[in-house]
Formats: sequence, structure tokens, C-alpha cells
Amino acid sequence: TPLLCCHRPKNWRIYARAQNRSTGELFRRFLPAIGRNRLKELRRTLKGQPVLRAMFARIDDVAQALNPIIRGWLNYYGRFYPSALIPLCCYFNERLMIWLKEKYRRSRKGGSKARAYRFLRRIHKTRPTLFSHWKNGLSTF
Repeated sequence: TPLLCCHRPKNWRIYARAQNRSTGELFRRFLPAIGRNRLKELRRTLKGQPVLRAMFARIDDVAQALNPIIRGWLNYYGRFYPSALIPLCCYFNERLMIWLKEKYRRSRKGGSKARAYRFLRRIHKTRPTLFSHWKNGLSTF
């Protein structure tokens, strides 16, 4: 059945999702989640961050610059359906890998995507609260 009265902000989309009742029976529930177009805009915003192009910056500087932005997105768009933000968090991890690959391009640590991924996983293991999406459990490591 369609929703009869619904105020839907521009950045949200109402999705029908299957959920389990306590009896194990499935039912349909309508929950707001981030819209596809807004997800694309957030990716573009993340890609344009100057700190991800600064090769002299340390990982702490990147975290300090981007954590307020990521935390705000997680709080606002993750309010009702946080798992809809997993693609954005994966994209952010990918951008971090690209940044690490470029930063350590000429040293032993970088150069290849696989090595940058292992390095990022090691950082995630040793400092799991460095980035907001890691702290909230939305990382894909």
C-alpha cells in the first residue's frame, strides 16, 4: 500500500524493507534512508577534499580534518537506516587507500593498491577509533 501522507525531504528516500517479527514472520516496513543522488553528491564532496590530495599530511591530520564531516553525515543520514551508508564508507576507505598509495609511492610501504590496503588494515587494527566510520562499525575490513 502506498504512503498516503508523507513529507519527504529532498535528500531522503523512503524504501520498503523486509523485517522479521518476533514470531519469525516477515513483514514490510517503510524506512527513510539516504537517496542515491545525495550519496553521489557526498562522494563528490569527499573526493574534492584538499587534505586527501596533500601528500605531506599525516594520517592524524586527515582524520582531524575529515572526522567532523564524516561524523555529521553518519549522524544525519544514518539516523534511521545506517547500513545505507556502507557504500559511502567503503568509498571513503578506498580514497584513503589511494591517498596512502600516493603518499608512500616511492617507499617500501606504498606503490601498489594491495600494499596500501594492507597498510590501511594495519592502521585500522591498531587504531580502530581513528575515523568516525571505523568507530561506528561501518568499516568493511
